[in-house]
Amino acid sequence: MHRQTGLDIQDLMNEGHSLALQAIESYDPTKGALLTSWVWRWVSLGLLKYAEGMNDKPPKEEFNPDLLPSGRTEWRPDLVAEWKSLLLSMSEEARVVVRILLHAPGEVLGLGRNTPRQVRAKLRAWLLGRGWTHAKVWSAFREIKGVLE
Repeated sequence: MHRQTGLDIQDLMNEGHSLALQAIESYDPTKGALLTSWVWRWVSLGLLKYAEGMNDKPPKEEFNPDLLPSGRTEWRPDLVAEWKSLLLSMSEEARVVVRILLHAPGEVLGLGRNTPRQVRAKLRAWLLGRGWTHAKVWSAFREIKGVLE
């Protein structure tokens, strides 16, 4: 399930343990099911519901324009203000993509030289692995491209 949803494996394990305990507490042997079958089904369905609920939530980190890289004296304040204004005009999804590219490109895209197409493909795969839909990914990409053109 971790590979399909991109959710943290520790979170999935914790949820699975909690669901297993709930299943054991709710088990009724008079219904004819084996305990192992009952727990398996309870945990499987519970994890699916958990993953669906997690994918509906917005990204954990909210965009904060004050977190843009600082400490560089050569940046003109008027350009920084214009850049922040531009970012704030974008949707939350587009801002998340920009934040990823500005703050942690190596963690998401890997190190090394990449063509723009390779970067886009890696970023798309990373976002899809975290529950984004294709439509949401491409909408964010199109919005960023439109703003920058």
